[in-house]
Amino acid sequence: MKIVYISNIKIPSKAANTIQIMEMCNALSLLEHEVTLLVPEQNLDKNKALNFYDVESKFKIKELPIIKKAKKLSYCINIYKFLSVEKPHLVLGRFLHGCLIASLFDIPIAIEIHDPIPNSLKSKAILLRLILRKTTNILIVITHTSKKHHLHCLHLREDQVKILHDGARKINNRSKSSRKKCIVCTYLGSLYKHKGIKTIINLHKEIKNVISNIKFLIVGDRGDLRAEIESISKSSKNLILKEHIPRREIYSVLRDTDIALLPTTYSVVINGTKLDFSSPLKLFEYMSYGKGIIASKIESLKEVLSNKTSFLADPEDPSDWKQKLVYIWKNPKAVRKREINVRNRFSKHFTWVKRANQLLALLCRQGEECNC
Repeated sequence: MKIVYISNIKIPSKAANTIQIMEMCNALSLLEHEVTLLVPEQNLDKNKALNFYDVESKFKIKELPIIKKAKKLSYCINIYKFLSVEKPHLVLGRFLHGCLIASLFDIPIAIEIHDPIPNSLKSKAILLRLILRKTTNILIVITHTSKKHHLHCLHLREDQVKILHDGARKINNRSKSSRKKCIVCTYLGSLYKHKGIKTIINLHKEIKNVISNIKFLIVGDRGDLRAEIESISKSSKNLILKEHIPRREIYSVLRDTDIALLPTTYSVVINGTKLDFSSPLKLFEYMSYGKGIIASKIESLKEVLSNKTSFLADPEDPSDWKQKLVYIWKNPKAVRKREINVRNRFSKHFTWVKRANQLLALLCRQGEECNC
């Protein structure tokens, strides 16, 4: 089947949305579909981009010409020309203007939206409604909270908004962690306050008097708390900061990790209400390695994790995180049980290839006819 993914990204980039797009194109191509990723003209070195994301070269990356003074308009015109010639069976995308152009054709479309629609951005809502006016088109979100939000904001039917959690690659070669020498707690991701970095900072201070042979590894280089973490890491023996690493090196970091940390706070506040849209890619990467996980007890993460697969802690109670970590240190069998459970759950539900299959199935069910 011929599939076109319409994006407006510049690659390579550290941004999570580019990782997700490249992984989905890779997964769809592994299912033997003919996949083309559209990007604006950017003098792209394809091999460099593929190597950066550590993906295979089975899918095409097509740069479309743009005019500097009218980038969006010229890009959309060339998307129209490309679709007219190529006539794909399905269109996927996270670039709304491009998906609107695709809706002019008789092609099923799946739009991915991972963020809320602010009241100030009515144009985004209008574009989405225009695209979704066709019954064959669907909106893909990654949490139940996000689905409720978009159903309310866009006045859509229940069957027009589908939930597909993100994923990670299935890892076959994993080493066993050894807690006898030192326990390594790892956090992967950006260093913003809403990511819960303060929880890790407080935890590393409080726990060293209880567990002496423990280290905290933070891997990331962007965020408003970077300077503070850099300062702490220079004077601390049990907190290490590593800047951004290539994706292929993430797996070696996780291989040597004992406990993976996900202290995410509520990701957005709308009209005074805290909403948890968060479903970070690192969650699924932690799961793919079957690691013991301490994660925030928020609804979006509880859609994926439970007390059988992880240790859930209150994102606003640092003492709860300390208690969980002490329990883990004293009860290695309880950790091992959860490691097995989380690995099995991941393999059953959350690989990129499974997500790609689920997406195609949703689109085929939505339309009356599909060449899936």
